[in-house]
Amino acid sequence: MQSILTILVLLGLSVSSTAVAVSPNDTFAPVVTNDNDAGDVLYQATLPHRQNTTLRGWVTLFAPRDGDGVKVHADFWGIPDNEALAYYIHEDPVPADGNCYRTGNPFDPYGSGDKAACNMTRPQTCQIGDLSGKHGPIVTAHHQGFEARYNDLYLSAKPGEPAYFGNRSIVVHRMSDNERLSCANFVLVTRPGLLPVALNVPLTSYSPFGFDVKEVRADKP
Repeated sequence: MQSILTILVLLGLSVSSTAVAVSPNDTFAPVVTNDNDAGDVLYQATLPHRQNTTLRGWVTLFAPRDGDGVKVHADFWGIPDNEALAYYIHEDPVPADGNCYRTGNPFDPYGSGDKAACNMTRPQTCQIGDLSGKHGPIVTAHHQGFEARYNDLYLSAKPGEPAYFGNRSIVVHRMSDNERLSCANFVLVTRPGLLPVALNVPLTSYSPFGFDVKEVRADKP
């Protein structure tokens, strides 16, 4: 528990700092604005059963038509006790042998680098694949699961775009030693206009994986 408290204190210091100098070399990720070709697309990565960890979960990313970025729903359970975890989109997919160490580095198309810790108050300067750095790590009480929903403005569901994540993977790290505990590839669940593809259910009547599509598009008529 002490290691988790130490991590949270350090995270709080990073977030609360209000006198951070902006270097002229800072790299800024642009906000992604979806269009009709890239909207209403849903991807999911599901952590498989593994012998070396009890950790399970999924991450869904939904790109609303005419919206900005993606709506993220992260849900994890079987989290090791007294461990704080980080989760990233990595640049490469998980290979057939399931080796999480062959997924490359965290997704960083704009070259932000990892010399400085991600500052949650300035997410545009972070590696865009650093989801927990931008939105908070996986920290829970004993035997509790973790769930988070948020909007990430810097990821794209459109193939060919620098910020496109659909051919990449989610990797969960233990923060104390950066060990990669589990990983999974993103899979396209839906295509523009219809949700889901297999069932041919209209957009307005489908709530994927607890993600209310009508809710995330509440600003649209």
